[in-house]
Amino acid sequence: MSTGGGERVDSGRPRRSRSGTGLRRHIQIVGPDGAGKTTVAEALTETFEAEGWAVVPVAMRPAPIDRVTNRDHDYRQPHRDRPRSVLRSTAKVAAKFAYAWAQSIGRRMNGSHAEKPTMFIEERGWLDHCVDNRRYRIHPWAAGLVRRLRRLVPQPDLTIVLGGDPLEIADRKHELPPAEVERQLDMWRFVLTDLPDDHLIELDTTDLTLKATVGAISARIRPGANGG
Repeated sequence: MSTGGGERVDSGRPRRSRSGTGLRRHIQIVGPDGAGKTTVAEALTETFEAEGWAVVPVAMRPAPIDRVTNRDHDYRQPHRDRPRSVLRSTAKVAAKFAYAWAQSIGRRMNGSHAEKPTMFIEERGWLDHCVDNRRYRIHPWAAGLVRRLRRLVPQPDLTIVLGGDPLEIADRKHELPPAEVERQLDMWRFVLTDLPDDHLIELDTTDLTLKATVGAISARIRPGANGG
């Protein structure tokens, strides 16, 4: 995995829908709180919609559950609550696994007859439940299950790891201490070690401007970037 501003050169070959008319790309943006995931996702959405793409956000859970979670959880203190039991954590992982596949089927149906290129943007993604299990109140044992199930979960075309200086990232939102930011970045590098180079890019958002970050990602997505 490249670090700093040096993204990898190659890009995954874009997939076309069954109709042959619509290009489909599924990207996943990961990294610790404060790395800029939502900011980059919004900028990518604006950039690609202006170019005629359909951009579809990928939710991590059904909307009704999301509303309840957002109401009851204080995201300013994501690690405040204790993890659930092994049994409850395992049940949560199983439900997330089922939903991941439901989302994948929905993406296929959404893009199967598209007349224009479609990009699906997912923030955090499956492995975030392993890297930052305390946020989801997942027991460490069940967090290990998340990692073991990874290869059975639908994979994105491109995973973007946003990182940089832990002190600066921590200072942006004051949700995690620098040591935890650094731990999560190290964990992301560890769990993505076996990901092919053409499906992975790491960018330093404390060094690159937003425009440069979006430009580096866009170069990996657009058709023809690698002869795709």
